[in-house]
Amino acid sequence: MKKLFFTGFTCFLKIRSSRINLKYFLPGVGLFVFFTLFSQTPVVVNLYEPYQTITGLGTHDPNGQQNMIVDDLGASSERVYIDWHFKASPSSSYDFNAANSAPSVAMINTLISKGIKVFFSTCFTPPPYMKMNGLEADSTCYHDWSYTKPCTDPRNKLKPSSYNEFADFLVEYARQFKATFGIELAGLSIQNEPAFNEPYVSCVYTPGEMKQLVKLVGARLEAAGLSTRIICAEDMGSYAKNKPWLDSIVADPETRKYLAAWAVHGYIDGVSADMGSATGWSSLYDYVHRYGLPLWMTETSGYLNTWDEGMKLAQAIHLGLRHGKVSVWSYCYANNPSQPQFSLMQNSTPLASYYASKHYYRYIRPGAQQVESSCSDKEILVTAFRHGKEKRLTLVIINNNVSQSKTLQIQGDKLPSSFAMYTSTSSGYFVSQGTKTTSSFTVPAKSVNTLVFTGSNQQPTIDRFDTVAFLMKKPGQPANYSISLTGISDGGEGGQNITVSATVSNPEWFSSFAVSYVSPQTTGKINFTPVDNRSGFTTVTVTVNDGSSADNGFLSTEKLTFTLALLPFINHAPSVTVPSTVVIGKSIKNQIIPLTGISDGDDGSQTLTFNVSSSNNAVVTNVYVKDYQPGGSTASLSFLPKATGEAYITMIVADNGSTLLGGENYTKKVIKVQVIESNQSPSLYDASVVVWPNPATSFLRIENPDCKYKKALLVNMSGNICWTSLCFEEQYVVDVSSLTAGVYILRMENEQSMTTRKIMILR
Repeated sequence: MKKLFFTGFTCFLKIRSSRINLKYFLPGVGLFVFFTLFSQTPVVVNLYEPYQTITGLGTHDPNGQQNMIVDDLGASSERVYIDWHFKASPSSSYDFNAANSAPSVAMINTLISKGIKVFFSTCFTPPPYMKMNGLEADSTCYHDWSYTKPCTDPRNKLKPSSYNEFADFLVEYARQFKATFGIELAGLSIQNEPAFNEPYVSCVYTPGEMKQLVKLVGARLEAAGLSTRIICAEDMGSYAKNKPWLDSIVADPETRKYLAAWAVHGYIDGVSADMGSATGWSSLYDYVHRYGLPLWMTETSGYLNTWDEGMKLAQAIHLGLRHGKVSVWSYCYANNPSQPQFSLMQNSTPLASYYASKHYYRYIRPGAQQVESSCSDKEILVTAFRHGKEKRLTLVIINNNVSQSKTLQIQGDKLPSSFAMYTSTSSGYFVSQGTKTTSSFTVPAKSVNTLVFTGSNQQPTIDRFDTVAFLMKKPGQPANYSISLTGISDGGEGGQNITVSATVSNPEWFSSFAVSYVSPQTTGKINFTPVDNRSGFTTVTVTVNDGSSADNGFLSTEKLTFTLALLPFINHAPSVTVPSTVVIGKSIKNQIIPLTGISDGDDGSQTLTFNVSSSNNAVVTNVYVKDYQPGGSTASLSFLPKATGEAYITMIVADNGSTLLGGENYTKKVIKVQVIESNQSPSLYDASVVVWPNPATSFLRIENPDCKYKKALLVNMSGNICWTSLCFEEQYVVDVSSLTAGVYILRMENEQSMTTRKIMILR
């Protein structure tokens, strides 16, 4: 320590590695003031906490600039528009060249030859002859490129009678794509931005209508032997706008099984760019991840050719990748000379949006995985990606401070000592900064920086899984529990000695826990014995190491973290009793159907949720479940029969139990609702049926004129059927003397309708 003397105070100068600390002491006051010069803010990277795997970062239609777009920008995916001229009239044949006007068939072949393997297609409108208005767009603002006319055409929709034909149209396109190019589409979108009427090619759907098409198209893709699955809904990217689509399509397992991914657009209104937010992206990811689906961002644009706008786009990509964990990101146009705000290039000139994108596209390739990264400085935004096969680590770091550069240091286990660095600022785009050390480097103010290191060792591998489950061990039960580990390798070099070990977060749950593995086998096992009657969830971490010491051991290790579940029982589906058919009069007020027999299917401790929807909101709308109390067995289904016609109410009752080991956590019921004129049937209460006495003590007399109802049930408030009978007489007596006091529901049914009564039994 070197001691310096100044009048009135003492200054101590400390030098530690690259830090210089000045400490001032004011005698008699005891006040210390600290400040640090040349300090490095840590950027922490955890190579062993992976998130999404990148499918592709790309755009649409290079328009003659494929060399720049693929070789320099690094685009690795291509969005293809399906032109409705694929089948222009009912009598015309399919024309695959007409379907691919942008990009053309020749351009797609060129992109494939340059290494792009990820293609997904979007339909902007069905052929006009399949639509209600007979046009490719909205009739009220048709081709109004000034955007001064409102687009309000309610008939810019697919005809109900054309659903099957349009499904065949889409499946035939997917089939011909595979036949022409030898690869399958990674995703097929039924409709671009389905909530918007537009002057350009467009078509509007409700979430219920889209759900119907997903089922039709998905089933036909399977029947055609194609692996292509559907992406939807390609609506705006906010969570609130996506929620109705998600609830209709993703929450229903019968439609979810046909989805490849959930896709959103990065706009506010279909034109103005929307960067999104950490909260919004996280909410979207959490919803779709819960159902095992990846999240894609399939179109954004609207960024002008300035570096301020380039910074905004870079931040938007960061938010989508980091918080939305998107595996596809796609810009609107690669090269659209007449509309540069929607494009990455203008003819042969790259724009600011091009370079903002290049910071991500160039080195974050398909197969790369985002890994955990963080920085305490809120002005520093960081995303990190590892690519074991390509021996690469890529970081993209944004400095949002408009006037101050930042000195950073990368911290983490087995990281390289240096990186190649590329920087964009207002004074230059994607400029090489040469080699920078991991321990200290500086990012300029208002900059985007890509740091990339390519090592010499391929990362070892092990097949990933999230959860493995067993029934808990009971006393006297054999203790031969094991978990298979597969896909173990040294990454591809061959000849390296592989070691595999495992730890568990609750070792006290097990009397033994050990790995069995011999290098260089591709499989191994974890053998363990749980203690008796122990149930719950614990975390297991498996470490695979190939022994490489190159580049500070960079990518010499892979870790697999998964949940080990010990279940007390296999979950059963919840239950609910509903009528199969209801005939009811048109009304201006909501009507009620009693729901009985509600349970979680097991011990009653689980939380139940109700998701209900109408197949035809023009007939039956405002559908919801009310009056349910947790642990109860009854509730009410409320709905508005607003117009005559027919609709189906679909109810999905789900519990929060596990689906592991074949468990079921939902049940689905469908109620056919026929709405007739109110003077034909005013409500679910049929006055022609007489039930007396009520309250009753020993018997009930039921008068059923003309034997209108063929079946009668008496149900208690726990949902248990206490009495049931087929009705063959107009009058009959029910003995209720053995029933306990309380409230019961008498339900009388036939194939077309139902009526109910609330019955009180006294003692």
